[in-house]
Amino acid sequence: MRILFTVPYFAPAWSFGGPVKVVYDLCKEFIRLGHEVTVATTDVLTVEKRHNKKTDLLDGINVVYFKNISNFLAYKANLYLPIGFRAWLKKNIYHYNIIHCHDLYSGLNVHVSQVAPKFRVPFIVQPHGALNEIRMNAQMKTPKILFLKIFANILKLSSAIIVSTNTEKNNEINRISQTLARKTHVVPNGLNTSQLTQSKPNPALRSRLRFKPDEKMIIYFGRIQYIKGLDITLRALALIKDIPYKFVIIGRDEGALSLLKELAENLCIKDRVIFFESMFGKDLSEYLETADLFVFNSRSESLPMAVLDACAAALPVIISSDCNLPEVEIFGAGIVLKNNTPEDTAEAIRRYFKEPKKQIIMRQKCHSLIANYFNLTTIAKQHLTLYGQIVKTR
Repeated sequence: MRILFTVPYFAPAWSFGGPVKVVYDLCKEFIRLGHEVTVATTDVLTVEKRHNKKTDLLDGINVVYFKNISNFLAYKANLYLPIGFRAWLKKNIYHYNIIHCHDLYSGLNVHVSQVAPKFRVPFIVQPHGALNEIRMNAQMKTPKILFLKIFANILKLSSAIIVSTNTEKNNEINRISQTLARKTHVVPNGLNTSQLTQSKPNPALRSRLRFKPDEKMIIYFGRIQYIKGLDITLRALALIKDIPYKFVIIGRDEGALSLLKELAENLCIKDRVIFFESMFGKDLSEYLETADLFVFNSRSESLPMAVLDACAAALPVIISSDCNLPEVEIFGAGIVLKNNTPEDTAEAIRRYFKEPKKQIIMRQKCHSLIANYFNLTTIAKQHLTLYGQIVKTR
């Protein structure tokens, strides 16, 4: 099958969050299974940098980059306005059996919805949680509300919608239209089981970070924004007086960093909180394999890849129920908070560190969770089955 993915940001623009890795891993798995994949994306890389190539072959993936009207708006306001994509699509659309559109607020999606029906090429839309009300209100609220009217029509024209969880389907798609919910399919994100690693505490890393021998390393990695609930985590840690720890925060600032630093100082835990810019690949793995616990008090998620990546490193997690990952507790890979509050989080952290034998079991269960429920090969085949069903009905 010949598949076209559209996504506003793509590897190596890892700092744009989970969808980049989701699309990249899915592309590689499709290629491994014998399919042809092209990714149409924009040239955004960072707030200051753009991709300097128009096309690339990345691990077997054909990538076509389109220049954004404004790199600043793309990075800071999530407004992706690609130049030349519509003309390229009209010229090349016959080559593809199906188009899979990732994310939501993108000019790529608008052009696909206008061009694909004319050429009778089916397209699927996967919002990656962008329709969640908290996310709608968090950034660029007015443009998103206006764009939602356009996007509702894009959803109507699509052959299918993919979401990662039943919660996303019931709360977000059904809120727009029950008709749209009926053509919505739940397919979770997946992780390549070859990425599973064991806990390998690195004494040199702990030394660089000036950890004392008895101090626990609690970690968060991802975008630094209000939605991620890092303020809740800091307030929880301030309540813990009986466990020595340091909290390592790794990620790209999206407007919350200065407030979090101020909060840490006001809570008198400034000396126990360490901030780093985004890390990826081996650099990030070193921190995950050394850490004792991953804590994530998110206020809203579709299906967070950060949690899956932590579990892939055999790192137990404490997460909010808004992460939509009840499987974490079902498989015994961590704790899902009933209430996303500082008090409940602090109690969960205390309970975790007071049961060292259970920590060992949780680390083992982390890998079971990925292998049994989020296996990338299984999930890729679910996508391909859906693609095949759609193509046959055209």
